[in-house]
Amino acid sequence: MTLKEFMQSANGRKLAPLFSDADVVQRMEAMTALGRPAVKAIDADVAAAVGSLDNVEKQHVGRWERDTLVRRGLKPIRQLDWRGGKVFSSGAVYGSMVPLMLAERSENGAPGAIDLARALLLAGRIDLAKPVDTVENFLADRRANWADA
Repeated sequence: MTLKEFMQSANGRKLAPLFSDADVVQRMEAMTALGRPAVKAIDADVAAAVGSLDNVEKQHVGRWERDTLVRRGLKPIRQLDWRGGKVFSSGAVYGSMVPLMLAERSENGAPGAIDLARALLLAGRIDLAKPVDTVENFLADRRANWADA
């Protein structure tokens, strides 16, 4: 079964409203911003809508989630397991696809990532040979370096 076939199946049609609901998508983004699998945000909703899913259907829900979040500028960065899910016990955590160095200023005009990166580069705190894949990883690395100093 392909993702497209799953989306057209009885369970897929029951789950479609989740992936088109802006509030649900924001919950998935919020969950991943906390470093948790995005699918954890919809675990109870999926259980309420369809009860349970077989392993192939769970994988298709993960693919559907990925397609939804990739369109919003996120990419899967790691897989995490957890206990106590109603339907799922693992899922992908997402991070930004926008390179850190492209973010200029925040919406309120505060210094953005370019200003921060420039200041850190001038202070010798950035290793340009080391790739930065997400803002969260970048900040975690900076905090670790500052704690050591």
